[in-house]
Amino acid sequence: FRELGTQSAYSATEIANAATSLALAGYSLDETKAASEPILQLTQATCENFEDMANIVVDGLHEFGMEATEASRFADVLAKTAISTNTDVQEMGEALKYAGAVAGSFGFQIEDLATALGAMATQGVKGSMAGTALRTTITRLATNVSHAREAFESIGGSFYDAEGNARSFYDIVSDLRKGMKGLSDEERSTIARSEERRVGKECRS
Repeated sequence: FRELGTQSAYSATEIANAATSLALAGYSLDETKAASEPILQLTQATCENFEDMANIVVDGLHEFGMEATEASRFADVLAKTAISTNTDVQEMGEALKYAGAVAGSFGFQIEDLATALGAMATQGVKGSMAGTALRTTITRLATNVSHAREAFESIGGSFYDAEGNARSFYDIVSDLRKGMKGLSDEERSTIARSEERRVGKECRS
């Protein structure tokens, strides 16, 4: 860790303190070292706080069932999304607190979730709001709450494949886009009003 400190604007002590998050998550010394460098690179690329970045990456790896050796992949995805869209790593980390575990439980990839979060950010939906929206959508489609999956299937979508496994998040979102594209403005408005009533009901309950 001292070597990483000499190669960056952060001291060895700061890096060691952040690395404690990985150790507490059950990572071995070698795994902690492997994950620390990409986290440092993420911090430098985004000008965020090092310890915050460490916590976001550690939590994210756990939520998506990823190994410490995949920290570089995870960090790269967050950095690229933050640089290319109207959001930042802090906001994505906040969103993943709400949606990460659910997404990971269905085997969804961080790349697809990050793409969705970036797209939502361009519409002004970020952080916990974006995470809650994604979690709700995934849960409703998976469990058919309020007949959501039936409605999805009626426009040609499919959450599960023939073997009963969740399809990729990318494929699910692609189905949704294609299905909505084929609807008239009136049909889209009907769906939107139905969703507004559902959200309003949940807020009152």
